[in-house]
Amino acid sequence: MSTNLLSVQKSVKRYLKGRQLPFEMVVSESGACLVVSLLDCESCPGKLLGVDFYFHNNCMEVKVHYAATASKWIKERKNHLASLYRLLNYINAMVWMPTNDGKQGEIYPYSYFYTPRFTITEDGSYDLCCTSLVDYDVFNMAPLATLAYFTAVVPAYFDELSLPIFSLLLEKVTVEQAIQMIRDKNL
Repeated sequence: MSTNLLSVQKSVKRYLKGRQLPFEMVVSESGACLVVSLLDCESCPGKLLGVDFYFHNNCMEVKVHYAATASKWIKERKNHLASLYRLLNYINAMVWMPTNDGKQGEIYPYSYFYTPRFTITEDGSYDLCCTSLVDYDVFNMAPLATLAYFTAVVPAYFDELSLPIFSLLLEKVTVEQAIQMIRDKNL
């Protein structure tokens, strides 16, 4: 079974419209990207997160990222990157985000189907993002779970991780204290 790239784009747009999530389609030489703005992320810098859906030939790449305020803070504090990278390494090794139906498993059980990676981009923009690749055939088997994961579950984790991440970056805590904050949240 091969899922058509355009049908996946239509499914994503339909989902976003149905949940009244603001988005725009951006087309560049590297392809099409749906850019989604998630508002009211209380603990995130600027109370905003972005979700970018990049559509490739056989898969979509999904990036959840903090707003420009966070990138600015990271760029201004390049001398703190070693500590931040250590914290991201801990997050990548120890924080697992299960799929979640928002109804305590009534629709589908918790699982660890996706394995996103937390990184800081290397293109000079210093975006702190969580990136995953989703094969179109996999998407076709679980479109609702996939889209809920990237528009609700991952953003909820980003909101929870904001305090340890940015407390570390702004020198309010040490990396050990930031790790302990994450442990205390049982993420």
